[in-house]
Amino acid sequence: DSADEANYTVKFVNGTLTVKALTDEIVVTANSKTKTYDGKSLSDNGVTVDGQLAEGDHVVATVVGEITDKGTTPNTITELKVLDKNGNDVTAKYPNLTKKDGVLEITPATLTITANSDSKYYDGTALTNNGYTQTGLVAGDEIASVTIEGSQTDVGSSDNKVTGMTFKDSADEANYDVKFVDGTLTVKALTDEI
Repeated sequence: DSADEANYTVKFVNGTLTVKALTDEIVVTANSKTKTYDGKSLSDNGVTVDGQLAEGDHVVATVVGEITDKGTTPNTITELKVLDKNGNDVTAKYPNLTKKDGVLEITPATLTITANSDSKYYDGTALTNNGYTQTGLVAGDEIASVTIEGSQTDVGSSDNKVTGMTFKDSADEANYDVKFVDGTLTVKALTDEI
Protein backbone atom coordinates (compact mmCIF):
# COMPACT_ATOMS: atom_id res chain seq x y z
CA ASP A 1 0.00 0.00 0.00
CA SER A 2 1.52 3.35 -1.00
CA ALA A 3 0.32 4.89 2.26
CA ASP A 4 2.76 2.62 4.12
CA GLU A 5 5.74 4.29 2.43
CA ALA A 6 5.47 7.23 4.78
CA ASN A 7 5.88 4.92 7.75
CA TYR A 8 9.33 3.63 6.67
CA THR A 9 12.75 4.99 6.07
CA VAL A 10 14.21 2.75 3.39
CA LYS A 11 17.97 2.17 3.22
CA PHE A 12 19.72 0.14 0.53
CA VAL A 13 22.83 -1.87 1.42
CA ASN A 14 24.90 -3.39 -1.36
CA GLY A 15 25.82 -7.03 -1.15
CA THR A 16 28.96 -8.63 -2.65
CA LEU A 17 29.07 -11.28 -5.34
CA THR A 18 32.22 -13.40 -5.20
CA VAL A 19 33.35 -15.98 -7.72
CA LYS A 20 35.78 -18.37 -6.06
CA ALA A 21 38.35 -20.50 -7.83
CA LEU A 22 37.70 -24.21 -7.91
CA THR A 23 40.05 -25.41 -5.18
CA ASP A 24 39.89 -29.16 -5.65
CA GLU A 25 43.02 -30.60 -7.21
CA ILE A 26 42.68 -31.62 -10.84
CA VAL A 27 45.51 -33.87 -12.08
CA VAL A 28 45.95 -34.40 -15.80
CA THR A 29 48.25 -37.33 -16.62
CA ALA A 30 49.67 -38.13 -20.04
CA ASN A 31 48.92 -41.72 -21.06
CA SER A 32 51.52 -44.43 -20.55
CA LYS A 33 51.93 -47.22 -23.09
CA THR A 34 54.15 -50.28 -23.60
CA LYS A 35 54.73 -52.47 -26.64
CA THR A 36 57.20 -55.04 -27.92
CA TYR A 37 59.81 -53.80 -30.36
CA ASP A 38 58.51 -53.96 -33.95
CA GLY A 39 60.65 -51.31 -35.68
CA LYS A 40 57.81 -48.76 -35.57
CA SER A 41 57.57 -45.74 -33.29
CA LEU A 42 55.32 -45.64 -30.24
CA SER A 43 53.42 -42.51 -29.19
CA ASP A 44 50.16 -41.68 -27.39
CA ASN A 45 48.67 -38.19 -27.21
CA GLY A 46 45.89 -39.09 -24.78
CA VAL A 47 45.43 -37.97 -21.17
CA THR A 48 43.40 -38.99 -18.14
CA VAL A 49 41.80 -36.43 -15.83
CA ASP A 50 41.58 -37.13 -12.11
CA GLY A 51 39.26 -34.68 -10.38
CA GLN A 52 35.98 -32.90 -11.08
CA LEU A 53 35.71 -30.13 -13.66
CA ALA A 54 32.79 -27.72 -13.67
CA GLU A 55 29.90 -28.76 -15.91
CA GLY A 56 30.69 -28.10 -19.56
CA ASP A 57 34.43 -27.63 -18.99
CA HIS A 58 36.95 -29.94 -20.64
CA VAL A 59 40.71 -30.36 -20.80
CA VAL A 60 42.73 -29.68 -23.95
CA ALA A 61 46.32 -30.96 -23.80
CA THR A 62 49.28 -31.23 -26.14
CA VAL A 63 51.28 -34.39 -25.40
CA VAL A 64 54.75 -34.99 -26.81
CA GLY A 65 56.61 -38.29 -26.66
CA GLU A 66 57.92 -40.88 -29.10
CA ILE A 67 60.19 -43.93 -28.95
CA THR A 68 61.24 -46.53 -31.55
CA ASP A 69 63.95 -48.68 -29.95
CA LYS A 70 64.01 -50.62 -26.68
CA GLY A 71 63.88 -48.36 -23.63
CA THR A 72 61.67 -45.77 -21.96
CA THR A 73 60.97 -42.09 -22.52
CA PRO A 74 58.65 -39.58 -20.86
CA ASN A 75 55.30 -38.83 -22.46
CA THR A 76 55.08 -35.13 -21.59
CA ILE A 77 52.21 -32.64 -21.50
CA THR A 78 53.68 -29.48 -23.06
CA GLU A 79 50.49 -27.40 -23.11
CA LEU A 80 47.41 -27.68 -20.88
CA LYS A 81 44.21 -25.64 -20.91
CA VAL A 82 40.65 -25.96 -19.66
CA LEU A 83 37.97 -24.71 -22.04
CA ASP A 84 34.29 -24.15 -21.36
CA LYS A 85 31.49 -25.40 -23.62
CA ASN A 86 31.86 -22.28 -25.80
CA GLY A 87 35.59 -22.79 -26.29
CA ASN A 88 36.65 -20.01 -23.91
CA ASP A 89 39.86 -20.54 -21.92
CA VAL A 90 38.82 -20.93 -18.27
CA THR A 91 42.09 -22.38 -16.99
CA ALA A 92 42.36 -19.58 -14.40
CA LYS A 93 39.33 -21.07 -12.59
CA TYR A 94 41.52 -24.05 -11.68
CA PRO A 95 44.48 -22.93 -9.51
CA ASN A 96 45.19 -26.52 -8.49
CA LEU A 97 45.45 -27.86 -12.02
CA THR A 98 48.58 -30.00 -12.31
CA LYS A 99 50.07 -32.18 -15.00
CA LYS A 100 52.05 -35.42 -14.82
CA ASP A 101 54.15 -37.23 -17.39
CA GLY A 102 53.35 -40.70 -18.62
CA VAL A 103 55.94 -43.24 -19.77
CA LEU A 104 56.39 -44.80 -23.19
CA GLU A 105 58.25 -48.12 -23.15
CA ILE A 106 59.45 -50.54 -25.80
CA THR A 107 60.42 -54.00 -24.61
CA PRO A 108 62.73 -56.31 -26.59
CA ALA A 109 61.35 -58.68 -29.21
CA THR A 110 62.22 -62.37 -28.96
CA LEU A 111 64.48 -63.62 -31.74
CA THR A 112 65.03 -67.39 -31.90
CA ILE A 113 67.95 -68.85 -33.86
CA THR A 114 67.62 -72.62 -34.39
CA ALA A 115 70.56 -74.66 -35.69
CA ASN A 116 69.71 -77.17 -38.39
CA SER A 117 69.50 -80.84 -37.56
CA ASP A 118 71.01 -83.35 -39.98
CA SER A 119 71.75 -87.05 -40.33
CA LYS A 120 73.68 -89.46 -42.55
CA TYR A 121 74.99 -93.01 -42.62
CA TYR A 122 78.49 -93.63 -41.29
CA ASP A 123 81.20 -93.04 -43.92
CA GLY A 124 84.18 -92.04 -41.77
CA THR A 125 83.84 -88.30 -42.44
CA ALA A 126 82.45 -85.70 -40.07
CA LEU A 127 78.84 -84.60 -40.36
CA THR A 128 78.46 -80.82 -39.97
CA ASN A 129 75.70 -78.39 -40.84
CA ASN A 130 76.06 -74.65 -40.30
CA GLY A 131 72.55 -73.78 -41.47
CA TYR A 132 69.90 -72.24 -39.24
CA THR A 133 66.39 -70.83 -39.20
CA GLN A 134 65.25 -67.72 -37.39
CA THR A 135 61.91 -66.50 -36.10
CA GLY A 136 61.09 -63.06 -34.75
CA LEU A 137 63.38 -60.80 -36.79
CA VAL A 138 61.61 -57.49 -37.50
CA ALA A 139 61.40 -56.44 -41.14
CA GLY A 140 64.28 -54.12 -41.98
CA ASP A 141 66.67 -55.62 -39.42
CA GLU A 142 69.33 -58.02 -40.65
CA ILE A 143 71.50 -60.77 -39.18
CA ALA A 144 75.16 -60.44 -40.22
CA SER A 145 76.38 -63.85 -39.07
CA VAL A 146 75.47 -66.91 -37.02
CA THR A 147 78.10 -69.27 -35.64
CA ILE A 148 77.13 -72.95 -35.52
CA GLU A 149 79.50 -75.48 -33.96
CA GLY A 150 78.77 -79.18 -34.22
CA SER A 151 80.43 -82.26 -35.64
CA GLN A 152 79.59 -85.97 -35.53
CA THR A 153 81.86 -88.56 -37.15
CA ASP A 154 81.08 -91.84 -35.36
CA VAL A 155 77.72 -93.54 -35.05
CA GLY A 156 75.57 -91.63 -32.57
CA SER A 157 74.16 -88.15 -32.02
CA SER A 158 75.43 -84.82 -30.70
CA ASP A 159 74.25 -81.25 -30.45
CA ASN A 160 74.64 -78.85 -33.33
CA LYS A 161 75.11 -75.74 -31.18
CA VAL A 162 74.47 -72.08 -31.96
CA THR A 163 77.38 -70.34 -30.21
CA GLY A 164 76.94 -66.77 -31.37
CA MET A 165 75.40 -64.25 -33.73
CA THR A 166 75.81 -60.64 -34.82
CA PHE A 167 73.45 -58.11 -36.34
CA LYS A 168 74.30 -56.13 -39.45
CA ASP A 169 73.59 -52.96 -37.43
CA SER A 170 74.98 -53.46 -33.92
CA ALA A 171 72.41 -50.99 -32.53
CA ASP A 172 69.69 -53.58 -33.22
CA GLU A 173 71.18 -55.94 -30.62
CA ALA A 174 69.49 -54.10 -27.73
CA ASN A 175 66.07 -54.51 -29.34
CA TYR A 176 66.10 -58.31 -29.09
CA ASP A 177 66.08 -61.02 -26.48
CA VAL A 178 68.01 -63.62 -28.51
CA LYS A 179 67.48 -67.31 -27.81
CA PHE A 180 69.57 -70.13 -29.28
CA VAL A 181 68.10 -73.57 -29.95
CA ASP A 182 70.44 -76.49 -30.72
CA GLY A 183 69.93 -78.88 -33.57
CA THR A 184 71.00 -82.56 -33.58
CA LEU A 185 73.59 -84.26 -35.76
CA THR A 186 73.08 -88.01 -36.13
CA VAL A 187 75.34 -90.59 -37.78
CA LYS A 188 73.60 -93.89 -38.43
CA ALA A 189 75.20 -97.31 -38.62
CA LEU A 190 75.28 -98.93 -42.03
CA THR A 191 73.39 -101.86 -40.54
CA ASP A 192 70.38 -99.68 -39.69
CA GLU A 193 67.28 -100.48 -41.68
CA ILE A 194 67.00 -98.39 -44.83
